[in-house]
Amino acid sequence: MSRRLLYLEWVDSTSAHAGSVWLHDDESHVKNLLCKSVGFVVKEDKASITIAGHESVNHVSGQMTIPKCAITKRRRVMVKK
Repeated sequence: MSRRLLYLEWVDSTSAHAGSVWLHDDESHVKNLLCKSVGFVVKEDKASITIAGHESVNHVSGQMTIPKCAITKRRRVMVKK
């Protein structure tokens, strides 16, 4: 069974420091990261979507779950047969 294939753009969370920081530190280098992913839809619910980079007849691998609130663009990928 072939699953839907999607292209997603999403904003990842970042952290520049481990531990405590001074409040007056210049954090201009901390930016939201725009990520781009293509994958087969494994599971989707109201809060998140799980995609996998690899699909075979009876299993998938390389799964990643992305919160829907982080997704900025979603497009279905059509594959010519």
